[in-house]
Amino acid sequence: ADPVATWRRPAEFAPGATARVFHNDWQIQGVVPGLLPNRDMLAGANIVGGDQDVIARAFVDAEHASKGFYVLRFYVDDPHSDDDWVVVIVDDRLPCGADGKLCFARCPSEGVLWVALVEKGLAKLRGCYEATCHVTTDESLMLLTGGLSRAIEAPPATRDELWQKLTEAWNTSHVVGVCHVSDRPDDGPFQGLEANVHYCALTGGDMQACGKMVRLRGFHGASEWTGKWSDNDPTWTNHLRQMLSFSKDATDGTFWMAFDDFAGWFNRVSSCRAADDRWTKMTVRSRWEDATAGGSYDCIGWVGNNQWLLRAPRRTRILASLTLPAPPAGGPPPRSAVGVCVLRGNRAPDDRRRKLLLADGDVVDAAAPRVSTRSVFEWTLEPSTTPYVIMPYAHTPGFESPFTLVLRSDDRDDDGKPDFEFGPVRPEDDWRRGAMSASWKPDEGAGGPPGGKGFLRNPRLHLRLSGSAPADGGRFFIIAESINVATDMRAEAGLQTSPAYPPIGLAVSAADADEPLHVMRAE
Repeated sequence: ADPVATWRRPAEFAPGATARVFHNDWQIQGVVPGLLPNRDMLAGANIVGGDQDVIARAFVDAEHASKGFYVLRFYVDDPHSDDDWVVVIVDDRLPCGADGKLCFARCPSEGVLWVALVEKGLAKLRGCYEATCHVTTDESLMLLTGGLSRAIEAPPATRDELWQKLTEAWNTSHVVGVCHVSDRPDDGPFQGLEANVHYCALTGGDMQACGKMVRLRGFHGASEWTGKWSDNDPTWTNHLRQMLSFSKDATDGTFWMAFDDFAGWFNRVSSCRAADDRWTKMTVRSRWEDATAGGSYDCIGWVGNNQWLLRAPRRTRILASLTLPAPPAGGPPPRSAVGVCVLRGNRAPDDRRRKLLLADGDVVDAAAPRVSTRSVFEWTLEPSTTPYVIMPYAHTPGFESPFTLVLRSDDRDDDGKPDFEFGPVRPEDDWRRGAMSASWKPDEGAGGPPGGKGFLRNPRLHLRLSGSAPADGGRFFIIAESINVATDMRAEAGLQTSPAYPPIGLAVSAADADEPLHVMRAE
């Protein structure tokens, strides 16, 4: 590239400095962007670098620094592999400008290499340094941690709820990124803070002397917060400086904010937890096709969708991702919004079978479906002897596509054993099913409801127990479905009175013994 004049080793571009990955064992220096327009990718690295234990996991081997090479790992979600970690070996020859110094991303201290090595590793993974300019912040977080970035919504949650979630994230080895997202060109800067720029929320606490406080870090050398509790705010006392490890450095990108100011400016707060050996990961690769493309649980055909059973004997937090094949370059997005819902399963003895009917309270969790090739959902499931039903769905009935569903959950005991059971509804355990069809026609039926004069003109389908049916009968779910009608009228008001969506009913009665019966065989 034009800015690169030479490639040099640390002893050449940082003479006299000790080459090392990190500044020390307890401090991670921030990121100094270089000449590449890859700040979104570097923002993800800056966020992950907010926790030394998390960023250190990206370095599989740093013990051969004296030999000039390092081994890094990046998470690449590969639907054809059970191991999504890709190992990349890089040497320590780094691109330098005409002045002999690093011309791409670096750390503030000469000889500290973690940022430059991560950038070079991603460049090697993607093919060149220029390719790192197309890595988004969320993608960078996943590449470095294997975790999924999930939003902690400030609105509509109250500030107390937001603070609780932030505190929980900091206490459970999550890295936290924040941003003021805006499409208004006149929005910002706000007292030194830029819109559409990601910052790392390093830590926070509720201090007796000053209330709730958050410590943040942007890029080294970038503008910092200039409001209350900024570096030059006279409110600081010697006691507070010592208690909060305050450093008055206007160029280090690190600053404190009152939580109220924090919540008033940042409208996107997300956290990410590294997916290491203490996580359970289960992957499903399936597709919506024919009867299994039944649409959302508001649609008639949802019972035909593939369903999976999840048993949680203890309180379990699940992070789920639903991925569709990426469209061709420049191609349109998926033709349907997609989502995953959690239903309450059947009680014993039907607890291995698919869900057929939804009563009040049976929809445990159902986030709004999204038009995206990748959607992330999080559920906290309470312990239950009744299984949960996990059902990925396309909002539009008949939408066909392969998909990948991945469930991740923290292994709370760190024993390598999953804290939950997960598996498909197997055909041998499912309901026996049969189907017949008929039609209403103005001149051949459509005689109206029971009690009406023309009721007996309606089509009649006959069911007879046969074969191994018990002598005292059996238990049946009989479902009447309109063909080519995409809704059961719960989703939209007014459809109940539309002639295009006539309400239908079902009557079950004993048949006349002299009338021939049509046998419906179980399949």
